[in-house]
Amino acid sequence: MQDDWKKTQQFARVDLRTVYTSTWRQVVVPKEWPEDLRPILESFLANPEKWNSAEARRAYGGMVVYGSPRFYVAVDGKLAFTDVGLNGWTYGVAPKLKELVGV
Repeated sequence: MQDDWKKTQQFARVDLRTVYTSTWRQVVVPKEWPEDLRPILESFLANPEKWNSAEARRAYGGMVVYGSPRFYVAVDGKLAFTDVGLNGWTYGVAPKLKELVGV
C-alpha cells in the first residue's frame, strides 16, 4: 500500500513521518516521539474516544490506543484525523488526504 502511494503526486504533497519505538506499548509515550510531533500524540491521548472511528472500535474492541498501524493526519501541526489499521488507511486516511491535498 505505502509503496504504491509513494509513487503518487499526492505523496509528493504530504510530509510523511514515521515514529518507531522499541515496544508497541511505548508508541503512546510522548518522550518516544520527536518533539515537534508530540502535540499530535498528546491531542490524541487527551481524548482517544473522539479520534477513534466506530469501525476501529469494532475491529479492535472499545477505545483503541495501541492499534497498529496508526495513521495521524495533521494540518499546521494540529491533529486533524487519525485512524488505525489497513482498513483505517483505505476508508479513513486516504479519503481525508484526498480531501485535504487532492489527487
